[in-house]
Amino acid sequence: MKIAIALYGSGEKGKTTTLNLLIDLIISEITGFPFELKSETELKIDRRISFEYRGHKVGICTWGDNESELKKNCEFFYHEKCTFIITATRSKGATCKLIDNYCTTNGFALQWIKKTVAVENPDQVNLRQAYELMKYI
Repeated sequence: MKIAIALYGSGEKGKTTTLNLLIDLIISEITGFPFELKSETELKIDRRISFEYRGHKVGICTWGDNESELKKNCEFFYHEKCTFIITATRSKGATCKLIDNYCTTNGFALQWIKKTVAVENPDQVNLRQAYELMKYI
């Protein structure tokens, strides 16, 4: 079964940071190298990546703030033949419709997960949510 996770929320809530942490946690597990926390600046850099992990071709895209970028995410997932995808989206509007349509058309079961936000200790909250997302794969 093909699975998609849409990490949704309004802007500046830490979706990109959380997904970058998830990518780094998975790469650490794949390579066996210790997980090293990157700087705040590095964790805010958008990226698209795919790899084999736990029997899936996993694709993770941190972009998700607008329809144009989400279209590129979907094209990336399709081109990479991903069977498990995770992307950031907004809470409503074009990005939500686009990922929903992509999943319906390509046979993905879509799970919406709200970005956890905290006023205090946002770094810990982002890391905790990255670990939680990792469990889904």
